[in-house]
Amino acid sequence: MAEKLSKKTSIKTSGKLDNKTSIKASGKLDNKTSTKTPGKLDNKTSIKTPGKLDNKTSIKTSGKLDNKTSIKTSGKLDNKTSIKTSGKLDKKSTDKTSDKLEKKKTSKPTQGIAVISTSKLDKAQIKRIFNVFDYNGNGILSLAEIDKAVIEIYPHLAKDKPAIMRAYKAADTSQDGFIDFKEFGRLIDLLHYYNELFKIFKKLDIDNDRRIDFEEFKKGHELIGISVNSNKELKVKFGEIDTNGGGHILFDEFCTYAAKVKLIADIPQDAQEVQELREAEKAQETEKVQETEKSQETEKDSETKKAPETENVQEAEKAQETEENI
Repeated sequence: MAEKLSKKTSIKTSGKLDNKTSIKASGKLDNKTSTKTPGKLDNKTSIKTPGKLDNKTSIKTSGKLDNKTSIKTSGKLDNKTSIKTSGKLDKKSTDKTSDKLEKKKTSKPTQGIAVISTSKLDKAQIKRIFNVFDYNGNGILSLAEIDKAVIEIYPHLAKDKPAIMRAYKAADTSQDGFIDFKEFGRLIDLLHYYNELFKIFKKLDIDNDRRIDFEEFKKGHELIGISVNSNKELKVKFGEIDTNGGGHILFDEFCTYAAKVKLIADIPQDAQEVQELREAEKAQETEKVQETEKSQETEKDSETKKAPETENVQEAEKAQETEENI
């Protein structure tokens, strides 16, 4: 029907539409135009409206939709256009819909959450990302959960395990082995910060054994802002970074040095704070040990001094008793 169907024009089929019977309206259906099929639609019967459906146009099928029956609208559906099926939809159609909804319900959204920093996010946005990390929903993140989430959300960071471990330890300010919501923002920032440091570390680590020996340090020391050239000066610098004296610079030692000299300009404040906090804690522990040792020495000296005084008092008391007896 190439002409325009206007006003209350209707196409009705009260009989049975079989095989590949089709009702097509290539024109424009306006006003209250309706296409109704109160009979049974079987096999590959189709109702197609490639034109424009406007206003209150409706396609109603009060019969049964079986097999591969289809209702297609390649045109534009406007306003209150409706496609209603008061009959029965076959099992295949409903199963697919059910499967799709189930998949959507169980899957976790990961698109659009791979943020580099949480500084510009509000609490609700950070919570949404935290929930993606928190697979078991217990409100805290284990190292295994963090590792799994990084693989899914930040695949470009997943290979650098030392950076993930370092970020996890540095973010865990409570030192309970888990990352809670308060520590989570710090974790995200540090994951990217330590990843950048690990990229520099790998440039120095020529043989890829995850440690830097002196020869590797000599070749790449300028990458970390060290401009000295003599072997003697380089050995001094190498020793300053190799704090455990093992003869190799480990990634943890490299991170400590990088935080001190601010190797990366946009170092997260939290990373610097964690480093300073750890150094302060070590200093406090050292002071406590020294104070304890000093206190013990003072007590010993005091006891040593008291001993002769006690003996003198006891002797004086004995002498006085003797005199009184006489």
